[in-house]
Amino acid sequence: VDYFKRLGNDYIAVFRDTAGDIAKRPGRACLLLLAGASTTAICVSCPHESAFDAQLLSYSVDLWDTPRELQSRRAVAHIESCLIHRRHGQLRHVNLGFLHLVWCDDRPKPCALYSEICPYNYPAGGTKSSIRGLFNCFLYDQPRTCPPFTVLQRISHVLRNRIVDVGSGPKKLQQLCRRSSSDVIDSDDILPSSSSSQKAEVVGDFVKVLGSSEDLSESARLPKENGTEKPTSSTVQDEADADEWEVMEETLLHVNCVGAIERDLIQPGRPVLMVDIDTETPLLQIGQAIFHGTYKQTLGTSLFFEKHSPAAAKDFSEKSLTESIGVFSSFQKPSSRPQFTYFGKTSKLLDLQRVFLKPKESGE
Repeated sequence: VDYFKRLGNDYIAVFRDTAGDIAKRPGRACLLLLAGASTTAICVSCPHESAFDAQLLSYSVDLWDTPRELQSRRAVAHIESCLIHRRHGQLRHVNLGFLHLVWCDDRPKPCALYSEICPYNYPAGGTKSSIRGLFNCFLYDQPRTCPPFTVLQRISHVLRNRIVDVGSGPKKLQQLCRRSSSDVIDSDDILPSSSSSQKAEVVGDFVKVLGSSEDLSESARLPKENGTEKPTSSTVQDEADADEWEVMEETLLHVNCVGAIERDLIQPGRPVLMVDIDTETPLLQIGQAIFHGTYKQTLGTSLFFEKHSPAAAKDFSEKSLTESIGVFSSFQKPSSRPQFTYFGKTSKLLDLQRVFLKPKESGE
């Protein structure tokens, strides 16, 4: 009992001394408390391996769903590389409390001990510590096909080729987000229809992508010859005064048919009769069905894609990406998926309501 009393008195004395120091130097105490709280918040918010895997899975699914015409080559290459290295067990995670590093090793983790003791290999990751392996890369990493590196060259080589991702605080997976901006397309990164891989994405991201490059539809639809674009019809009309043809503007419409519609009524290639299409209330006839239409403005922009039949993977990169994404899936995925070709965009909506006309009687 006396021991616990003395122990309690010691704690009370320490508390009184601390309170006295805080009263004498309140500014210093506030700075210490602020530094401690900031350090704790940074350490708690620092991302871990599970956050990297979750974000990589999210970007992989987005990349899988994106049409080829909206893909970024750098995003496809980076995501594919991360998936392949993860499947082979070559990714190493280093958590420094305030900074999370993901780097790529040459060998899987079970072979790390061999790479440490083999005299023909440069030291790589240790069996227990990824920090030691990253430190060894900065000290000894040297590609066999390159001349000997200096210290600065080796550091630059490791930062460019070894570091996969850097995360700190809420900025998780900064490098991965920057490369995958699942989704921001550069003008020179648009993949052709015959090339490899991926976001039949949400409409919001489509609009965001097209909003960042207004000339996407024009550059995708206008052919090029000898590195220069062919002149449009309006330019040809301005240059050739002898041409008397009137240039008509073409507008795409998003048509929504409402009402009693037979299953086989709307089919591709079926002729459609339109009356007063330029007025506010046009009429449209499909077969024996007649629709009364009204124009509306859509919320955002509607994009049109032409769906093609699925085709097998034609190159190794697409096939490897399909196999890599299968690591995360809990069910069997088909080896091919439908392909989509960008057709156009519009902001006009035409609502068609089915109407039934009564035959005109003789007395009317």
